[in-house]
Amino acid sequence: MNCSCSIWGTNVTPANPDSGVSASIEVGVKFKADVYGYVTGIRFYKASTNTGTHIGNLWTTAGQLLASATFTGESASGWQQVNFSQPVALNKNTTYVASYFAPKGHYSADAAFFYTTPPLGTSPTITNVDSPPLHALRNTSGVVNGVYSNSGSSTFPTSSNDATNYWVDPVFSPEAFTTPPGQVGNVSATAGFASANVTWAAPTSGDPVTTYTITPYIGSAAQTPTTVTGNPAPTSTVVSGLTTPSNPAGAGPESAQSNAVTPSASIAHVVNGGFENGMTGWTTGGVVPLTASNTEFHFGSSSALLGTVAPVATEPLGDSTLAQTVAVPSSGKTAPAVAARTTGRRPRSRARPGRRWPACSRATRTRRPGPRSPST
Repeated sequence: MNCSCSIWGTNVTPANPDSGVSASIEVGVKFKADVYGYVTGIRFYKASTNTGTHIGNLWTTAGQLLASATFTGESASGWQQVNFSQPVALNKNTTYVASYFAPKGHYSADAAFFYTTPPLGTSPTITNVDSPPLHALRNTSGVVNGVYSNSGSSTFPTSSNDATNYWVDPVFSPEAFTTPPGQVGNVSATAGFASANVTWAAPTSGDPVTTYTITPYIGSAAQTPTTVTGNPAPTSTVVSGLTTPSNPAGAGPESAQSNAVTPSASIAHVVNGGFENGMTGWTTGGVVPLTASNTEFHFGSSSALLGTVAPVATEPLGDSTLAQTVAVPSSGKTAPAVAARTTGRRPRSRARPGRRWPACSRATRTRRPGPRSPST
């Protein structure tokens, strides 16, 4: 496949090229690509009343700005295009957001465009959102498309209304893979909690790597491999062993084996410096910092402020201030060991199932001044 692709093309035009709204706004579209490739720029359809300096942007769905460029030499109306200073590599089957900033409003807007069923009317049709290898997302199963943010400056668009198409378009070039990557170099491992942190250098020959396969070993016995993907794929992960690069053209040669490491025992338990009644439970994604009560008694029936992570880590600033990253068990009291080269010995947990921590009054405890900081 060799093309400079877009979703809408040059011959498609909005039914409503001018929304009539004059407030400044960022509008955009969520899209995916079937193949690896590069976004080289942004297009949008312009009404003659859509004036001012326009800015085109490419974002991840988390709001990370990948590229931005200011439109110049625009025509009075119709499709406009700006190219980024450097192409941006995209992962296949991954959602991105293409947007532009309209400082004077008057953006194009066709409502109900991204719904899976057509709106009622005399001649209802389902609009086409697919132009392989590019696809705009449909509004279905909790997914929304047609995004915007009302703002006086360019910003990530987070709102959506009525599946509206604002006629923004990425300029995409598929990546051609003809040669497998060369050999990975400088594979190195350092021990961690029941794991190893592995780093390596990307190959210096062949086409770009989109997948690394890392095979951990216990002695001479190969364990379940781990894959790391991306465009380009990252060059570190948490396992131990050999690293094999690949791309759609094929797999490269296996690297030399990393140095052997002996991970420490798994994080066996969390020794809590204090429990606080009424706090929310553990979550994997983290929660908004909590406010500790100054009046209620506290004990081990609710979630906890972390004290000490056994067997190694300690709390640096006492129980009034704490920021740590720890592995919290999804259930029970003990986190299982993970990754390769474990010693085969499991440390004993001090937190036994069914044990209740003794109640105590805050008035009888001594701690540093200041609010408590939760850790999740």
